[in-house]
Amino acid sequence: MTAPSLSPYAARLRWYFATAQAADQWQALVATFLEDLAAACVVGETRVIGHIKALALLPDGGFLRGSTVSARYPADVAIEGAGDRPCSELELALNVLVYGLAWTEAHQLVKASAQQVAIDRGAVVEQLAPSPGPGAAPDERAHSNHFHQE
Repeated sequence: MTAPSLSPYAARLRWYFATAQAADQWQALVATFLEDLAAACVVGETRVIGHIKALALLPDGGFLRGSTVSARYPADVAIEGAGDRPCSELELALNVLVYGLAWTEAHQLVKASAQQVAIDRGAVVEQLAPSPGPGAAPDERAHSNHFHQE
């Protein structure tokens, strides 16, 4: 039996609400997103989640981090060092390591899962600068911390 391949996927997602949300609301949104994404990633018995993780810096200097390693367990999402200042926008860095999941499908699943969670929660989400797919030439416009639009 051949071991499943690994095509790491990374992206940034920017989430918006019309009104500012407390940190616990962002925590619930990220938990739902990670859990829905994990469930979507393991459809089919040939895939194994290595790690799906997310990180967002909060306006008060704290951060929100989340991860999951199985669709069978709830995502672990925590807020560290955050004050109580609500915010209406959150930029989330995401890494998806799922054995047996092609990069193009990971991209589609991230987009679909994020869009569904945004709809369900009354938010808007946009996907920023996904990692280049396998075999793609490095994009000089993409960096680890920002993306240049043409």
